[in-house]
Amino acid sequence: MICMKLIPATTEQDLNRVRNLYMVSFPDSERKPFDMILAMHETGNADILMMMDPDFSGLLITMKDDGLLLIDYLAVDPAIHSQGHGSRALTAFEALYPGQRVVLEIENPDKAPEGSPEHRRLSFYQNNGFAVMNTGIRLFDVPMKLLVRNGSVTYEDYKAFLIRRLGPWANEHIYPDD
Repeated sequence: MICMKLIPATTEQDLNRVRNLYMVSFPDSERKPFDMILAMHETGNADILMMMDPDFSGLLITMKDDGLLLIDYLAVDPAIHSQGHGSRALTAFEALYPGQRVVLEIENPDKAPEGSPEHRRLSFYQNNGFAVMNTGIRLFDVPMKLLVRNGSVTYEDYKAFLIRRLGPWANEHIYPDD
């Protein structure tokens, strides 16, 4: 088996591959402007990583702050989806950031039918060492669950992190979902 590597996207060609997959993998409502991601990357507040297994197989985009990493986007090339690339990427991610507290958001699966993409996504992350936090959030009025690996995170921690990274915008679009 080839070992998955996460390589920083540094060249224009790399960034174009990531951007193209990003655009087809996430709906408009879930995408930040790619220029915003690039700006955060240039200031050291985000990582844009390519999954190489051995060829380009996906992307992993983070936001980072003291003591907390947010997996903002993870996507696998649709042509090779469901072949273990995502799990191998998360294993490589743990090796790249050992012991780092990592948080991510997923759409709340509570009202979705069993077997739905929301339930499969939750199972995927739980099978890869993430735990569901008790606090739900609403992000742009979409109910979300927070998942964390290597620690815990409260709603207050999460919101403060996003305010530091995204500014006052976060205060207007993120609130608890009880």
